Amino acid sequence: MDTYPEVTAPKRRPDFLLVLCILTFIGSGFGLVNACTNYINADVLTEIARDALEKSKHEAGKEFSGKEKRMAEKMITGVTSMMDPEKLKQNYLLTFIGNILTLAGGILMFRLRKSGFWVYIAGTVLLVATPVIIFGVGNMFSLGITFMLGIVGILFIVLYSLNLKHLS
Repeated sequence: MDTYPEVTAPKRRPDFLLVLCILTFIGSGFGLVNACTNYINADVLTEIARDALEKSKHEAGKEFSGKEKRMAEKMITGVTSMMDPEKLKQNYLLTFIGNILTLAGGILMFRLRKSGFWVYIAGTVLLVATPVIIFGVGNMFSLGITFMLGIVGILFIVLYSLNLKHLS
């Protein structure tokens, strides 16, 4: 009597995981292109931004007074302090690495590999921490960027964690 090996159907990828992976591919891909482009053009971007910030600072002095003026000047000073080409290049380099990690994590999870979840978390932590690492905790603008990235990062980590049972 012939015995045949049992054939099992391949694991099916849940639609929700598929959507998350596609969003990760789009977001990380855009982040990679953006980081590369901005790294290459950091010197030009710095000059353009400094000119625009000087104009904004001058306008803020005319339009605001008291607390509003001090707040506007503090924000403009925070952004101006970020306009160091070397710091921007460091920022874009770490952003590039973070996006590589989130993309790799997304690809692994697309292939139903649990290790992708941990790679994704590492990339997200790097992306969230980068503005504070490069520009410091005293910069209101970098804290704002970190806060926004943190919200999106935590949301995606939670959503991916709901799919861990499908990953091996």
